[in-house]
Amino acid sequence: MGSWAAAHQRPGFRPYLPFSDIKEDDDFRGGGYSVVHYSRAACGEAFGPLALDQTLRFCSLLDAEVGRGSHVGLVTEQHNFEERSNAAVLLGAYLMLKHNWDMERVMLVLAAEASSQYICSWSGARSNVTSRVLMVKDCWAGFSMALKMQWLSQECLQDDTLTALACSQYRALVAQYDTAWLVPGEVAVSADPMSTINDPNPATCRSLLPDNDEKEEEMALTPRSVSSHEMLTKAGSPDSVAFPNKVFLPSLFPNVPADDCSDCTEALMPGYVRDMDGKSDHSSVGTQPLVGNNYLQRHNLFENASSCHTVCKDYRYHASSKTLSGPFPKDFVSWCEERGITSVIRLNFSAEPGLKEFGGSYDQTHLLHHGLHHVDIPVVDKNGGLPDASTIKEVLEDFGTHTGHCNPSKAVLVHCKGGFGRSMVIACCLVIYKYDVPGRALLGWARIVRPGAITTSMQEEFLFSLRGRADLKSHLARNAQQPCCSMS
Repeated sequence: MGSWAAAHQRPGFRPYLPFSDIKEDDDFRGGGYSVVHYSRAACGEAFGPLALDQTLRFCSLLDAEVGRGSHVGLVTEQHNFEERSNAAVLLGAYLMLKHNWDMERVMLVLAAEASSQYICSWSGARSNVTSRVLMVKDCWAGFSMALKMQWLSQECLQDDTLTALACSQYRALVAQYDTAWLVPGEVAVSADPMSTINDPNPATCRSLLPDNDEKEEEMALTPRSVSSHEMLTKAGSPDSVAFPNKVFLPSLFPNVPADDCSDCTEALMPGYVRDMDGKSDHSSVGTQPLVGNNYLQRHNLFENASSCHTVCKDYRYHASSKTLSGPFPKDFVSWCEERGITSVIRLNFSAEPGLKEFGGSYDQTHLLHHGLHHVDIPVVDKNGGLPDASTIKEVLEDFGTHTGHCNPSKAVLVHCKGGFGRSMVIACCLVIYKYDVPGRALLGWARIVRPGAITTSMQEEFLFSLRGRADLKSHLARNAQQPCCSMS
């Protein structure tokens, strides 16, 4: 890439902009990779790409430099591969969003960086991180696709106010509901809402169902649940629980030493050992059954397995110095109604580690009573965490029937326990089927709108194998037990 610097200096202008200068911006969040609600140590060896709000903020900051009339050259540390890869994605996004460059032109100018590869999300130090799939150019393809499909608008970068609003809305959605839009207004991906509701941080969604004002006031003055309170007492209760009149945002880039968090998930969630290297957790399975399609058959598969491709949330490091001045987040059901979400698809079991400690997942009948269509299609998060063809087919059929396949006013929310692996694969399949977009570009986009997404190389390779709708239909026809579904 050379130095990414201007060919010559002009008197009175600043021709070089160190990437370290941009990293100092608070709203850019230090220019570091992070996954909201999780410690940095839990993210393992993953280092990017950076999140959507960071990308938009970068574009705004760089454009301010360019606006001074300078030929700005972005300079990174020559031997910092991780920083240079992330900076390359950001610079390509800037050229597309602010200067209308197409991907071919970006590839020509930044050819040396195009094939730089990213480690799979959550890869541990002892896991095999040499098998890399996602490339910098796939992230550029994701931005190109999002612009073409109008999932991302250049208008959000027209001025600093609009950019700040877009970033704030993105961060609030992740912080309060642990949710991200893969396709705005149509397909959302989320953690199991109970994992967010049971987060003792009062900035997160506090209840599943609408409550009256008196009940909400009572909840604001008392711990959310005994289990949450006990866990925090064990780990060290933060000020946000001691002073309920203050609302703290979850730390977006927690500064936690790796050795301080190496066993935090095991300490907070007894019996659960996260497995990035093939180890299994053999803790007992809970007793709360779900009512869903083929549940008993799927539960038999789960009985001797456990969720091993994501970590449990670490509730000890959730408070920051920033506060929310607005009201508490709405309950989950009301939020879904406001966002036009009419269908919820659950892919996790109720008794998975990280949920069973709180009593399991939610009762789907509550959602049904509030007019939300709900379907359970639990997928075992083991051996690559890749939903089989029958599961994908079942979701596609349900999506077409209950959300209005071509109706953009209706949206579907897909979730598993963490909202990174199983749910993102299924959500990507929905998008590929509807919009006939390539899996490579969609993977790049998914990892930007939801850092931590796609948790295994098997999931990555599956999405990369799908060049569009025809490949997905072919996969279903070859592998599903029944003929491939047909949707117009």
